[in-house]
Amino acid sequence: MVQAVSFSARLIPKIDDAGALNRFLDDLINRQKGSKNSNVYEFFGNGDEYYIYGRFENAKSFKQELENGFETIADIFLQNFAIVDGRVFGSVDDSTKRLLVEFGVTHYSLVKSSFLDLS
Repeated sequence: MVQAVSFSARLIPKIDDAGALNRFLDDLINRQKGSKNSNVYEFFGNGDEYYIYGRFENAKSFKQELENGFETIADIFLQNFAIVDGRVFGSVDDSTKRLLVEFGVTHYSLVKSSFLDLS
C-alpha cells in the first residue's frame, strides 16, 4: 500500500523583485534540507508563475511538516506568494484535512495505485 503523501500548488508571486524571491526560495530549500520530514521539495518556474512540489514518506511526516515547518513560515510565505490550486494527495487524518482547508488546499484520497519498485 502506498503511504506517501505529496502536494503541489501553483504559486503567483506577490512581489516584483525576482532576486528577493530567489533568495526566499533558497532559504526555504536550505531549511528543508535540515528537515527530516520531506523526501522531495522542489520549485519550478515559468515566467511569473511558480509551482511547488513536495513528497513525504507518510502522513505523519507531512503533518509534522505542516505543524512544525510550514506554520512557522506561513506568514512570510504568503507575503511572497499567493497559493493557487493547492492539492494534497494521499491518506491524511481529519485534523490535517481541516488545516488544509484553512489554506484553501484540496485533499485527494488514493483511489487506485500502481507502484514500480526500481530497487
